[in-house]
Amino acid sequence: MKRLFLIIWLLIVAIGLNAQDCPSAFKPYTTADFIYSCQSNINTQGQDAHVLTQTLSQDALNSLAKQFEVKVENNAVSKLLSVNGISQQSYSSMSELTTNITLRLAHTKEYYDPSRKKGWAIAYINKLEARQFYHSEYTQAVSKIRTII
Repeated sequence: MKRLFLIIWLLIVAIGLNAQDCPSAFKPYTTADFIYSCQSNINTQGQDAHVLTQTLSQDALNSLAKQFEVKVENNAVSKLLSVNGISQQSYSSMSELTTNITLRLAHTKEYYDPSRKKGWAIAYINKLEARQFYHSEYTQAVSKIRTII
């Protein structure tokens, strides 16, 4: 339980730190009207700027999806070995965080600064747009049910 709490806390801190690293061009999407994830990286390997920003965009989408649904799988192994009356215990643990969610209303924007060789990407969902979309979906579903009845 403590590990799960620690993992969730680390995710929240990481998301908070990513929010501070957004360039000013993305600031309109970091308000309370949006759910967002901002990712950045320095191009140290000399890769194409488009490839870097596309990778960051995918990372931002993954991080955004994890804000909605995260599956935590924790595998732990404990071994006790006794040789000539001397006991030795070892413990190893591995946690894997995965998500499998489709973000229908997510948008992405990328930015690359060639002078600093740094790229940014933001994935965001407008809360008002999402509310209107799902309200419309609900209304259509209710209408279909009434037609069938």
